Amino acid sequence: MVSDPSNDERAAVALAALESQEKYHDHPDGLGEMIVSLVTDLLHLAREKYIEPDYVIHTAQMHFDAEVQEEMKNGGQDSNLSQP
Repeated sequence: MVSDPSNDERAAVALAALESQEKYHDHPDGLGEMIVSLVTDLLHLAREKYIEPDYVIHTAQMHFDAEVQEEMKNGGQDSNLSQP
């Protein structure tokens, strides 16, 4: 039986996706803006594929919140959050 990935593993997958995109290398505004750009590109993809971007954002936020809650319930540490 395969277990769900940890939040650290999810973050590593996201970083690999970000690093795989040539245009994100050497982004002048730092990691925060690189992530925003990738999320924006994913929303464009959703729209192109007839998936409502607001649905994607809302559902992703619900998944994120549930995954963080699960991590905290299982003894995870609160991460240091920063905004650009």
